[in-house]
Amino acid sequence: ALSLEKCELLKIPPGITETFPNLQVLQIFKSKLQLLRKNDLKGLENLRDLFINTNEIEFLPGDLFDELKKLEIISFYGNRIKFIEPNLLDDLLKLKCLSFTGNVNINKHYDNRYNGTGNAVLDEIKKEIREKCKLDLNKMVGDFKKLLLKDIIEGREFKVHKFLLAAR
Repeated sequence: ALSLEKCELLKIPPGITETFPNLQVLQIFKSKLQLLRKNDLKGLENLRDLFINTNEIEFLPGDLFDELKKLEIISFYGNRIKFIEPNLLDDLLKLKCLSFTGNVNINKHYDNRYNGTGNAVLDEIKKEIREKCKLDLNKMVGDFKKLLLKDIIEGREFKVHKFLLAAR
């Protein structure tokens, strides 16, 4: 197991997969983690439990768990999750426990470890992801315009991210 707490990370440090190729449990708590991508977890095929709790994650890409077929427990408790691509949980056949408790657009928990009757709850979470956590580029561009205008009016210098320019 590897546990990182209060580390002030923007993303998972490179080299974790090479250093811990047989890692089964990864915990990142209160570390201000903002970005999580498939490549950050590449090489962790043996990962069974993933806890990314009380961080600043806002977006989860659909391919995040593509190579992590052994995942049983996933927790994103207490992040700022707004957007989740709808295929995030596809093909996680061993999933027993999932927490999105305490996030912006989703606040759900699924635990099928003890009684084996939670599939309806998991289906409900998947439905909520499709309905409430859609990535809406038009809304993002609108929010960006409001922020840009506010910064111009208040006279602050502003740097534009290439993703937002591409979304125009």
